[in-house]
This record gives sequence, structure tokens and C-alpha cells, in this order.
Amino acid sequence: MWADRISVQRTTGYPAFELIYSCDCLLPIDFSIASWSVVDWEGEVHTYEDLLLARMRQLDEQNLKEIQAAEELEKSQRSNKDWFDQHKHLCPESKALEVGDLVLLHRPTLVGT
Repeated sequence: MWADRISVQRTTGYPAFELIYSCDCLLPIDFSIASWSVVDWEGEVHTYEDLLLARMRQLDEQNLKEIQAAEELEKSQRSNKDWFDQHKHLCPESKALEVGDLVLLHRPTLVGT
């Protein structure tokens, strides 16, 4: 389950963890090896304004990631629909409905009565 949440998904292009928590998942190995994932707050943030700018950048990056993930998901759904439409046929095109054929009828006005 954990591996699935930190793996990049084909449909969105991002791991679920990153989309939910707005940051990369830090594993214990990231703390033992110098990594770009660990931010040097002391070297980067000196004033309150620097802190606000850093947070604004983080929020902006998160918004861009969410927009890109939504676009990738829509693209994947469209691709899946196109494949389904080309390869799966629920009813053969050559057979038309005729009088006497059984069909499923949905009448929402009768629901709950």
C-alpha cells in the first residue's frame, strides 16, 4: 500500500502522497544521504519576508502540480475511452432491435414507489 502511494501514477504523473501532502515523501535514506529533498531553512530563510516568499513558491508549485495532474488524468481517461470505443462493442452493429426483443427499461419516476 505504501509503495503504491509513493509511486508515480501513470494517470496523473505524480505520486498520491505528493498530491495530498504537497511535498515529496522523505524516506530514512533521504536523511542519511545529502539530498535535494531536505531544505536548508537556515541558509534560505532569514527574515519573515523570506519565509512568506518561500511559502508562496511552495503553494504556487502545488497549484501547478494539481493542474498538471488533473490534465494528465483527463488525458488518460480520454485515451481509455477511445481505446474502449475502438475495441469493445456492447451490441453488434449489424443487429438492429426488432419488435419482440427484450430490452431493459429504466423509469426513474417509478423509483421509490
